[in-house]
Amino acid sequence: MLKVLIINGAEQRKMAPGKFNESMIETTQNSLTSYTEVRVTHAASHYDIKEEQEKIIWADIIIFQFPVYWFNVPSSLKKFFDNVYEYGLFFGPSEHYGEGGYLTDKFYMLSTTWNAPIDAFSHTHGLFSKKHPDDLLLAIHTTQQYIGMQPLPSFSAFNIVKQPNFSHWQKQWQAHLTQYINSSLLNTRIQNNSL
Repeated sequence: MLKVLIINGAEQRKMAPGKFNESMIETTQNSLTSYTEVRVTHAASHYDIKEEQEKIIWADIIIFQFPVYWFNVPSSLKKFFDNVYEYGLFFGPSEHYGEGGYLTDKFYMLSTTWNAPIDAFSHTHGLFSKKHPDDLLLAIHTTQQYIGMQPLPSFSAFNIVKQPNFSHWQKQWQAHLTQYINSSLLNTRIQNNSL
């Protein structure tokens, strides 16, 4: 049985109170519970650092669910990394910089929500021209890989403030979860790394 930790990085704001992200987490829990054990953490809430470290060590897969704020993670999620990712527990010294991560048996996935429309990434000019959402989230990818985790393909929902269209994104997200988490290849890799 796969062990999945969902880290909710949403913060309540007037413009976006976080309902979309909460619904995405609910969808994740409902989609995965038949073949996984799922735990959830909310980065904006009070949490015990040691308990969160134990959850990360426990998990096979960590899903980060968060809205993109100014092309980055919300401040509470950044603070979560600062507080929980401890030297000597998640990473340590190495001969080559960036190769000292201890969590090499774990996978992570980003599931992000964007105010930007999807076509902002397909224009040949403008802020996001010739970019992929992962290009803008390089810092969070680098953070996870620095502690040794391996990436699974990211998921993004777009234009969620003006046109939330949750049912569309819910179906897309369920298909993404089925393809990348409920796959025999991933299960085999995790079992081999965990044994």
